[in-house]
Amino acid sequence: MTLWGKRGIMSAAVLTAVLGTAVLLSGSIATASGDKVYTIYLNNSYIGNPWRQQMENYAHAIASQPKYKDHLRLIIQNSSQNTVSSQIQSLQTEIRAKPDAILIDAISATALNATVKQGCDAGILMYSFDQGVTEPCAYKVAAIPAPTGINMANWMAKAIHGKGDVIVDIGNAGAAYSDGMTAGIKQVIKKYPNIHIVGTYASQGNPGTELQQLSSLLTSHRNVVGVMSEAYCTGIHTAFEQAGLTQPAMGCIDINQNASFCMEKQLSCYLYTASPWCGALALVQAYKQLSSQAKYPKLTTNFNNINYVTPAGNMKGVKYVGGMKADVLKENVSFFPKLSPDLVLPVTGQGLNLTAENALKG
Repeated sequence: MTLWGKRGIMSAAVLTAVLGTAVLLSGSIATASGDKVYTIYLNNSYIGNPWRQQMENYAHAIASQPKYKDHLRLIIQNSSQNTVSSQIQSLQTEIRAKPDAILIDAISATALNATVKQGCDAGILMYSFDQGVTEPCAYKVAAIPAPTGINMANWMAKAIHGKGDVIVDIGNAGAAYSDGMTAGIKQVIKKYPNIHIVGTYASQGNPGTELQQLSSLLTSHRNVVGVMSEAYCTGIHTAFEQAGLTQPAMGCIDINQNASFCMEKQLSCYLYTASPWCGALALVQAYKQLSSQAKYPKLTTNFNNINYVTPAGNMKGVKYVGGMKADVLKENVSFFPKLSPDLVLPVTGQGLNLTAENALKG
């Protein structure tokens, strides 16, 4: 059972839902004082990794803050299956409930577009975040994936001295961010004729899946010197150790477990940031738009502009694009060995005032 399965799906003011089958509440309502309370759904396609769990926890934490809790009702829904049809079905049910806004962590960049357009046409403020959609009517809070992949690959090319076999994790294949990140990696590797991508796997951000699929690839690819992952450096290390192979240069997500492990083992690691509080940022923006407190552009980006390297992976001459940079990890500043290994970093940003406890408990 997932974290949310144990705790239930929380709203800001009411316990309203169970996984996949929320009691659907419609539109804005008025309090006794006459103030509007806005109903906002968060529709999540997938709940099978710590990132998604923390994303939901952060959204709940924002909705519980004093300045928001009396003014919005947050209802979180997880699709019953990690499929396009399941997410479309749950979105259509939500649209019929006529809430004020729907926030979407999408399974596909394009397959949900027609449904998202239905929501816009019904007068619902539609937001996508993390794994976004391409429908023009939707507002988007999204990291730009191509520079993330480009920067990781530029680092990898330097770390392996421009030659050798590498393996690439394609994450959630078909999802916008994963596909964009993979495209950025391949764009760089094409420039290096002596670097060869000898295999790919789809971790879906799940450590067990990563270990299983990478281990399978290593049975036939014994000369791999680098792995670029959307998931876990720890899983990569275990797969190579079990295969009896020399540890590779590793790129992976900036999570406490990865940072602490890479630092402890003095490994050459690059950690890219993918903040789970992007859903909370979308929630704040949607609420402020609904309550006429602020206006936002159709696309909000550049909130994941700092990535990290270990001292062993700190090399001169790496080209970082998209206004990004890479800082050297520092204990109890950019990672926290005494806190949960599942904590995705950095903990907060954009003035959201979130905490590690919010990430882990909501």
